[in-house]
Amino acid sequence: MGKFNDWLADCLADGLSSMACFWIITSMVIVVLFWQRPNSMVGWITYISTAIFQASALPVLGFVSNKESAKLQALMQETHDTTMNELKLIGEDHDELRELVRQVHIKVKAGEVDVTVTEEETPSS
Repeated sequence: MGKFNDWLADCLADGLSSMACFWIITSMVIVVLFWQRPNSMVGWITYISTAIFQASALPVLGFVSNKESAKLQALMQETHDTTMNELKLIGEDHDELRELVRQVHIKVKAGEVDVTVTEEETPSS
């Protein structure tokens, strides 16, 4: 039952947040005015706030939210790909450094490199 509910919710969310839904609802809201119009200012305000803002605007808000979500997903994917590429390059650099350190260790053990530390005198003022 949970999978069905998830599927149904996804279908309803996609359908109700589409521009097709916006045009259907907006058409129904406007067509009603041919048969019955509000008679007073309060009636018009109520009609506009409930029919237009609540009915017609909600699908548009869902549609815009879906578009922004897709943009954010693309940005997150691009960020992920860039990060993974940088991590790969860092790994390659790390491998090169390990090889250099290994070569230095070999040369130090063979006595090819002088590793004695000496203190330099500071110049007098």
